Parts: sequence; C-alpha cells; structure tokens
Amino acid sequence: MDFSKVKGVIFDFDGTLYDTGKLGFNMVLENPRHMFTMRADRKINNMMIGKDFQTKENFILEFGKRWEKITKKPAKNCLSWYTTVYFPAMIKALKKKYNARPKVAELFNYLYKNNIPFAIFSDYPYIQERLEAIGLTKEEIAEPAGCYCSTDFGCYKPVTRPFLHIAGDMKIAPDKILVVGDRDDTDGEGARRSGMQFVQIKTKKTKIIELTHKVYDWLEFYEELVK
Repeated sequence: MDFSKVKGVIFDFDGTLYDTGKLGFNMVLENPRHMFTMRADRKINNMMIGKDFQTKENFILEFGKRWEKITKKPAKNCLSWYTTVYFPAMIKALKKKYNARPKVAELFNYLYKNNIPFAIFSDYPYIQERLEAIGLTKEEIAEPAGCYCSTDFGCYKPVTRPFLHIAGDMKIAPDKILVVGDRDDTDGEGARRSGMQFVQIKTKKTKIIELTHKVYDWLEFYEELVK
C-alpha cells in the first residue's frame, strides 16, 4: 500500500491500539454482581451497530428502550450505570491488565512531526482516560487532532456521518484519509462508505468481509508506515 498519499489518519481504539483479549471477563472481575447487566449491554450494542439515530439524545432514548426491555431495569438508570459501574470497571481493568501495542506512542509522534493529523474514533467515551489507562499519557504521545465517540453523533460505526465529520475537522479530503481499525464490518465498512482508505490490524478474531484492503500485524503496519 502506498502510504505517501495519506494526509490524515483515523485510528479505532479498542482492538487496534491495544489487544482487548478477555476484556469483558476482566471487567466482570472488577464488578462481578453486574455480570448479567454487562452481558445485556453487549447484546444491545450488537443490535444497534450501523443504525443512525441522528442525535445523541435520540440514541440514548433508543438505547434506554432496549435496556429496559432486556435488563428489566428502568431506562433512567442506564446512563448512571454506565458512568458509575461500566466505565470505572473498564478503566480499572485496562490499568491492571492492558498496555498499548508496541510503538503506538512512536507512531503518533511520527505522524505529528510529519504534519499528518491523526484522530481517535471509538464507539465508547472516556477516550483520554482510556488512553492513559493503557499507558499513553499526555507526556508520552503527541496530542491527537481530535478524540471522537460515535454515540455523540447518535450512532455506532459504520455510519458515515462521524467519519466525514472528522475529515471536515481535519480539512482533508476523505480519499486522503487512512482509517486504521481491527474490525472490517465497522471500521472498514465505515471507511469504504466514506471514500476513505482502510488498513485492518490483525487480531485473534480477525474477519474480513471485503477483500479491498491490506491486513497487517501492528508492528508490520508501523514499520510500513514510517519507512
């Protein structure tokens, strides 16, 4: 792949910047009594992949309806559960068990020094806190051009609106942007629909739905990009 034409990069977070192996299990260990609620959350997320609810408020309303139906708990409890249980468990698990992939800090700093803006685009919030939890502190890495959560846009990947919004913020044409992610059905499909290039990072769960992109081990990708 010719990386010389890339003018901006969008990185997925989970699975791309670190290996998420057993993350759900380790989150349950942090708060075992919420195991079934966490399992319900995963089911709801899978049901809402690719659906566009236009606004964050609409997304929350729809998520709440599904939450109430599956968990049998009031929808009004959903947001507080996320902020007081789910994300604290995730961040604790990340700090204890997970580290960024090798050379992530070096790659971010390389892009910054070469005037190639990069953004982080995740389906989950608390991006800065999660970066620090896997060892990517502000002292270690160049500051991203932006950190974006898909639910702030009222959707999950692969809806194109957030991808194109990020391109607009970067002031870079979509076809000059490289999306780097571990999932072809979300990161890859969103990139294709948005007219962006895509590179898939190989994991133990790698699946490919479109044979239109390169698949790299993380270090292989790093070496290819910075050479």
